[in-house]
Amino acid sequence: MLITGSNQPSIGVKESYSLLIESLISRCQLKKIHLRFLYKEQNPMRVLFKTMSLICCIFLHISQFSAWSQDPQSMDSPSSISLSNDWIHAAFNVSSEARLETFAAGNHHVLWPHKKLDHPLDRIPGISLILYADHPRSGSRTFSLPTSFAVETIRPNSATPSFVAVNSTSSASFAISRQISLLSDEAVLWVTTTVTNTSDAEQTFYPTEITMYNTEFGVSNMPNLQLLFYSPIASVSEDDKGFDVTLGLVNNLQFQSLTDRRLMVCKYLNRVGEIVFTNHERWIALQDEKNGRVWGREYDFLDKQPEPVKNNVILYTNGAGEFIRDGQLHYQNTDVDKYMRLTHVLGRVTLQPGESFTYRAGMTTSVSLGPILDIRDGIVFGKHLEMLYDSISFYVFGAMGIPQEGPVGFQFLNEQDELLRTNYNVTLVLDTFARPRRPSGAVTTHPTVIAHQLGFPVVDEADSDTPVFPDLLERCKKVRLVLLDKQSKQPVRIIDEAVGPWRQYVEAEYRW
Repeated sequence: MLITGSNQPSIGVKESYSLLIESLISRCQLKKIHLRFLYKEQNPMRVLFKTMSLICCIFLHISQFSAWSQDPQSMDSPSSISLSNDWIHAAFNVSSEARLETFAAGNHHVLWPHKKLDHPLDRIPGISLILYADHPRSGSRTFSLPTSFAVETIRPNSATPSFVAVNSTSSASFAISRQISLLSDEAVLWVTTTVTNTSDAEQTFYPTEITMYNTEFGVSNMPNLQLLFYSPIASVSEDDKGFDVTLGLVNNLQFQSLTDRRLMVCKYLNRVGEIVFTNHERWIALQDEKNGRVWGREYDFLDKQPEPVKNNVILYTNGAGEFIRDGQLHYQNTDVDKYMRLTHVLGRVTLQPGESFTYRAGMTTSVSLGPILDIRDGIVFGKHLEMLYDSISFYVFGAMGIPQEGPVGFQFLNEQDELLRTNYNVTLVLDTFARPRRPSGAVTTHPTVIAHQLGFPVVDEADSDTPVFPDLLERCKKVRLVLLDKQSKQPVRIIDEAVGPWRQYVEAEYRW
């Protein structure tokens, strides 16, 4: 049923796949070969010929789906600045609020619209910053932002700069500056944004990022039905789903909540709909469940903390279906633009004249097991680190997507964070079915799965300062998983840590 209460059947998974087939046939340019001809044709050889022709046309059309044929850099607008490394290509439009207009991970274009569409890039955002005067749910009044920016390359000797500063050169009520960072060895784009009150009066606003996610499969105009959107929700119970439907079917099967994990999950089915919910955890993620690829976004406030607000996330999915708008019933078919629009209100901010508000946003890409439970420092977590023990060993479990490559190791620390022991000779669980097989260290193209039994000596060693297992079990209060430098094998990044007290490991009872 619709929000207005009229009786309408819900759209299930089976119907969504029929919509997919319907859209596929409509996209194939078959002027002489139609399915209905096959039933009327009497000549068996002509039936065979037409059937094989139809299959070939569909196969050739589907063959485009797996990847984008365009070079990501060819999508950039003339007024953009670009940064690239081995995993990410990003472009910012410096004539439009320094907006992120392109974010490509490999050949996948995460943001919408892309250059092949007939939409002007300066009208529809990739990721745009908007300063609302009121909560977006209450009104659409916004503050004017600068449209003229100066670009300063902080690393001018690099062919592709890793650090870029973008500063507004004119302003009415606010000045905007952004520092953009893309390191050569990390699959994370960091953007630090500072908003400064340049007026003579106090200003209150709601800093909001609007993200348009591309949900098209390749360059086919077909919906990618493998996409999952994850977000933490503030509260969820058996009686409260944690979100409210504001457009489309009330029982839209795209939207559901995982009560035990306090997650909102959108399984994209190319159906029109919109929900609103509260997220105070400062991260969201989009995942392709077919290959585990994740595009995550996280936020951090560097000085002034915004006042939290309710219903600060609005998720809209464009697709087929009925909805009520302005008192009128509307219907969209399957051949519509393929995107999700995320409106994320970071909070409520009040600035005195000359005062500034700064936040940092990270956009990361890696591969992880799902469901996605957390994103921290660019690392995507399907399971946080956990350690258990038995009479002779520690058992350590975890699953994450790491945006940096290298070997990993464990550190065991006491209550004062002093190092007791290390194990830097760790071989990760190999995916024996992958071709080629993954290396034993962390890589961005494979999930990092920790399922290790760590045994230690139980009798005195020659080095009396190194604790043996019974002593280590008693003194160890924290275990860390660290990324190591490929050459020196020394820690360069803390991936995750687990804190005691430890539970005893019983194989028959343990579940992730």
